[in-house]
Amino acid sequence: MSFRDNLQHLRATRNMTQEQLAMLLGVSRQSVTKWEAEKSYPEMDKLIKICQLFDCTLDDLVCGDLTARPVEQTAVPAGPAKDICGYDDHWRGFSARVACGSALCVLSLAAPSLLEGEAGVSFGLLRVSSTSALGTFLMFALIALGCALLIPDGISHAAFVREHPFVEDFYTAEDRRRASRLLSTFVATGTILVLLAIGTSALFEDSGGKDAAFLATMAAAVGTFAWGGLMYGSRVNVAAYNLSAVDDLSDSEIDILPLEEAERAELRATRERNKRIERTCGVIMLVATIVGITWLFVGKVLDPAGTASTGLSLSRLFWLTWVVGGIGCGLATIAIKAR
Repeated sequence: MSFRDNLQHLRATRNMTQEQLAMLLGVSRQSVTKWEAEKSYPEMDKLIKICQLFDCTLDDLVCGDLTARPVEQTAVPAGPAKDICGYDDHWRGFSARVACGSALCVLSLAAPSLLEGEAGVSFGLLRVSSTSALGTFLMFALIALGCALLIPDGISHAAFVREHPFVEDFYTAEDRRRASRLLSTFVATGTILVLLAIGTSALFEDSGGKDAAFLATMAAAVGTFAWGGLMYGSRVNVAAYNLSAVDDLSDSEIDILPLEEAERAELRATRERNKRIERTCGVIMLVATIVGITWLFVGKVLDPAGTASTGLSLSRLFWLTWVVGGIGCGLATIAIKAR
C-alpha cells in the first residue's frame, strides 16, 4: 500500500478532516491535499508527528498496510468545530500586546513636553528640553518598552500563521454578533477619546502641558482602536485569516485544490488583488512619510523660533500626513476591491 492510502485511512479511523490534520501537524490544508494526491511528500519531522498522532511506526506508515486498522474509540467526534490549535488564546494575547505597545509609543512623545525646562528645542509635537534630561530619558524608555511588546509579538504572530495557515472556523453566529457590538463600542470610545484629546489640549495655556495632555489622551485612543480592531474585528474573522494564506500559494498549488474551476479562479483573483492592495498602500505610506518629514523641516525653516500660533505652525501639523496616508490606504483598498 502507498503512503497516501495509509494516510487517508488513518484519517478515516479518527473521523478527521484534512483541515484538522493540517492544524495538528502545523501545515496548510493544501499540504495535506498534495500528500494525498501524491503531488508531494511530507518532511521527516511531519512523518514522525503523523506516527505519534496515529500510534504507528514509520515503516508501517510509509511502506506497510494500515488500511485494515479499525475505527478507534478516540475518533474525532462530528459536530461543531473546536479550537484545537489555541487560535483564540493567541489572538487575545496578540491584541492586548499590540494595543499596549502602540499606546506606549504614542505616550512616549508626551514625556519631553511634560517635563521640559525653561529652554528647549521644538520638533513638531515634540519639545525636547535642553535642561530636562529626564524627559528625554523617559521618552526613549517608553519607546523601548513599546518596541519590546510589538516586535516579539509580531514575530510570534508570524510564526503562528506559518504553523497554522488554516484554521477551521469554530466561532458561532452569537460570537460574531457579540464581537460586532463590542467593536462598535470600541470604535465609538476611541472616537470620543480623540475628540477629548483635542478639547483637553485647549485647557492648557503652556505648550508643554497642552502637548502632553493631547498626546496622552491620543495614546489611550490608539490603544482602544488597536485592541478593538484586533480583538473584535480580526480575531473572529477566521475566513480572512485563512484567505491570507492564498498570497503564498502558487498556481500549481491552487490547481490541485479540491475546488471547482470557478473557485480556483476566484482564489487567483484574490491573490492578485491582495498584492495590488499591498503595493498601493506601501507607496501611499512611503509618500506620506516623505511629505511628513519634509513638512516638519520646512516648518522649522519658516518658523525657527516656533512662534506661530498653535494649529498654524507647519512643524506642529506634520503628523497629519500619516493620518491622510492611512485614510488614503483605506480608500485605495475599497476602490481595488470594488473593481
